[in-house]
Amino acid sequence: MESYISGLMLGVLGWAIVWKTVFNVSSFYMQRLHYENPNMTGSAIPGPLLMSFAASIMSWAGIGLTIYVWYRLGWMPAVALYVIPFILAMVIENIELFAFRFPTPVMSLVNTPIAIVSFIAFAIVVLAI
Repeated sequence: MESYISGLMLGVLGWAIVWKTVFNVSSFYMQRLHYENPNMTGSAIPGPLLMSFAASIMSWAGIGLTIYVWYRLGWMPAVALYVIPFILAMVIENIELFAFRFPTPVMSLVNTPIAIVSFIAFAIVVLAI
């Protein structure tokens, strides 16, 4: 069992997995507002569309950082970095959606700075590997 865990290098990827999970949850809420109400506008600037676009760009950059982990550490750590935060984020999002049911606009506004900070932290941790 130890050889399998060391093969994944979870000790090295621990903080990257944490930050990517936080980013996945936050970017979900950034995108959710646009998909629930795509015609929502309050001014000349389409805020939900811009938040969704920013979350998509950061998500693609996150996939690029996962490919970088593949290059640096191998395919097993890259798969762990891709799959574990995805599953954890789905669990967290479903708990929130079915248990707490916070309003989408509030969650979008709260999670936008969280997504930006967690993406920057994720990028710093991955590039430090």
